Amino acid sequence: MLHRYDKRTGAVARVSVARAAKVKDIYTLPAETGHAADALELMFAAQERIIAPVIRGLRSLTDPGRYRLDPALRDGLAGYVAMLHVRAPTYRDVANRLISWFGSIELDVQLNNPSRFANIVRASGWQGTDEELEAYRLSELEAFRSGRLFVEAPPISSMADLRLAIDQLRPILIDRRWVVIRRDRWPYLVIGDQPVTLLGPSGELGQIGFAVEGNEVLIPLASDCLLAMTSGQHSRNIEVVAPDRGRGDGLEAPWWHQANVAAWRTSGRFVFARCQADLDAAARALHPDLRQAVLPGPSYRRGEPAWAGYADHLGIRMMDDAER
Repeated sequence: MLHRYDKRTGAVARVSVARAAKVKDIYTLPAETGHAADALELMFAAQERIIAPVIRGLRSLTDPGRYRLDPALRDGLAGYVAMLHVRAPTYRDVANRLISWFGSIELDVQLNNPSRFANIVRASGWQGTDEELEAYRLSELEAFRSGRLFVEAPPISSMADLRLAIDQLRPILIDRRWVVIRRDRWPYLVIGDQPVTLLGPSGELGQIGFAVEGNEVLIPLASDCLLAMTSGQHSRNIEVVAPDRGRGDGLEAPWWHQANVAAWRTSGRFVFARCQADLDAAARALHPDLRQAVLPGPSYRRGEPAWAGYADHLGIRMMDDAER
């Protein structure tokens, strides 16, 4: 059993491990994809069966030192972590909004270009006059910019980023320095519903790239065990450190505070812990205003003023000129 904090309500509930991460139909493929509805579920289950012994092996490393990690296992775990990041609800919500945003811009550009729109529509079989076609274009453009028509990506669209995870994120993680950090005393670690957290070099959270120099990729493996993938060459080893025993490395003290704040702040809704005391300790490390807050969603800078309505509809924020 776990204790779960709900950011929407502020309530804490006890839930089983099996139920804690269950979201209905989150990976269900629609029929038009040509694949079985549960194809992704089965793929993830097979991957987890392979990776589970590797994670158990890392969790069993309690003594500080350097340990050899087979390159094939390193590759497999890096791929699993990358895929775990992009398949989580928080990542997918942002990704789907951005897909809808770019689709909106593309459609707006088509509707706002008479000759391009005419070519597209006539190629589809339109038989009307040029005047009728232009009236149709203006009608569609008005409906689109007024918000009566809008683009909304299917929820499954974001799963296309699984290829990004394997092809681009996995190699970055393979080449990083891996450190297993042990926690020997209370308060222990919490984990959010975005289980792979990116922490920027100055403590930034949110829209941070895996390749950003100096960032930390944090994955709690258990309440007393954190895997940190940091900048620097790995030399084919995995390091185990135990800062609570007077020997530390990898994260500035207090490392557990950084990890818990990052897990809490980056979660979209739920935060999990082995007991309520751990949740309470993590919550007390945050300003009260932040305990139920979620990080800002995607943002953009400048662009065609007419596109602002599409951003507002999707919850995408326009950045001020002063923002970096």
